[in-house]
Amino acid sequence: MSIKTAREKSGLRQQECADAVGVTLRAWQGYEQGIREPKFAVLCAIADLFGVTTDYLLGREKTTIEPMDMLPLGMQDKAIVQAYINLPSAERTKLVEILKKLAAGAELNVTVEEKPTFSTEAAAKKKQKEITLERVARGEQAESPLSASEEAAKIRGEKLEDPDM
Repeated sequence: MSIKTAREKSGLRQQECADAVGVTLRAWQGYEQGIREPKFAVLCAIADLFGVTTDYLLGREKTTIEPMDMLPLGMQDKAIVQAYINLPSAERTKLVEILKKLAAGAELNVTVEEKPTFSTEAAAKKKQKEITLERVARGEQAESPLSASEEAAKIRGEKLEDPDM
């Protein structure tokens, strides 16, 4: 495997890789193009960055394509998928249910002793608050008799002064 192939599979940009192993962008580009060869310490850092051996980078290992390598994911996403795969089946099922509910827009409320519960009322209040703040930011009239600045203060939890007093 070439260094360029390893970088492309990881989803990282050249500058990100160069920064991660402590070389200049120009040096990194030279490694990818085969114009320059990295010092041993840099080669080890590159192998660590991509989770492979130096022999693998140098083409000395027989390559087998791991199923995970076939996915177009970055290293962090692959780690998440691998952690999911390592969970017991029952835990994976629970996790999928939680993710489905979160994707549906519900707000998750979890305590150590309780099972997860979802509060659609809290989610609705949160969404209304976001919409009101967006309107205030755009200078639009709020949906209440309060002015935009009063509405914003109310949302932030600030006390409003009574103008009649």
